[in-house]
Amino acid sequence: MNTNIGDVVNNKNFSAWLDFFRWAAALEVVIYHINHRYFVKLFDVPHSERLIGHYLFAFISSFGGPAVILFFVMSGYLVGGSVAGRYLRSGKFDGVDYFITRLSRLWTVLIPALLFAFLFDTLALGIFDAAENGIFKLDAEGAGTALNHDAWTAACNIAFLQTAFCTQFGSNGALWSLFHEFWYYMTFPLVMMVFWGRSGVIAKFAMTIAATAILLALTWFQFVGFSIAGYAGIWLLGTLAALRSKPLLPTNAAFAAIVCIGCLVVWRVLYAPGTATPATFFSKETILDYMIAASFANLLMAMRQSKKLLRMPLPQLNEQLAGFSYSLYCTHTPLVILIGAICVWAFRTGWHMKPAENTDFLYAALAVAICVGFAFLFSLATERNTPAIRELFRRLRARKESLA
Repeated sequence: MNTNIGDVVNNKNFSAWLDFFRWAAALEVVIYHINHRYFVKLFDVPHSERLIGHYLFAFISSFGGPAVILFFVMSGYLVGGSVAGRYLRSGKFDGVDYFITRLSRLWTVLIPALLFAFLFDTLALGIFDAAENGIFKLDAEGAGTALNHDAWTAACNIAFLQTAFCTQFGSNGALWSLFHEFWYYMTFPLVMMVFWGRSGVIAKFAMTIAATAILLALTWFQFVGFSIAGYAGIWLLGTLAALRSKPLLPTNAAFAAIVCIGCLVVWRVLYAPGTATPATFFSKETILDYMIAASFANLLMAMRQSKKLLRMPLPQLNEQLAGFSYSLYCTHTPLVILIGAICVWAFRTGWHMKPAENTDFLYAALAVAICVGFAFLFSLATERNTPAIRELFRRLRARKESLA
């Protein structure tokens, strides 16, 4: 087992590949959401009217689900692997600092993102007639939109309880995954102590029950999305990949990449979109998602150990793009909807449209560029300042302890 924290990302080239995976996965989620909002489904278009561009864009945008799975694996790899590696090396775990690190990372982007979601939704509804033009669904009485912008929903999202005790804030449906991410962070120290802690059997049994109970209780209250308990193993696969010294399957990086791509193809052929529910634990779709996660975790291990890893071009650019991937994820959905609302309001087209020309997909490319550009500017005031926010919390903690 690898106990050296530095080995989680043990060379600059492998780090550049991780950066590439992070921003590429975020971009795929953006493209997925754009396709499902701006264009009708490919198979709803008569065969004789389908365009080459529609085939290509539908294929490219169809991997939004695996992109989120890759996020979970990379989070387990980078967060779980680093924390467990440090604990195995030193035998020490600072729980307060761990929570400071994780919350400063999440809140520094999430809270401003909620404010912009409210702004974008307000503009779409108040100026660009998004409800009247069918962009937002009406509530059960038809009296208003089904969006929730109230203080309770905002507080519930800030507490990472969305999809269990409240909806996602406003139109920002992508925030469902932060519910999973946060509670995997919160329960991981218990898991870590069960496997590698020095406590007795009774204490480890109690920690096992506590972690399991938290995730099962949250799953019980979930009303949408992947089962948070059922998908915890995907996050832990990333941690396992960081801690193992050799790949799960003895192979080189090239073959591991071929296996991973093959699993993506199998997923694409067999997966039935929209079938995953919180009650789903052992469905075909869950098995396919675990297949993706395991193959990607194995790829990370093989790449880390490879002495002939293909050099990632433009490593600094990849680092910069990865540096605002979380901002892109948290801000893109309301912005995609606002862009669509403006286009429908101004041009009477741009939402669930049937493309007439291949050039219609330039509209999607423009929306992607706007989302990426906004996320970059947004990150300059938020995500880039995460270390400063983290240090502020640490200083406040030190001051409080000095006064105690």
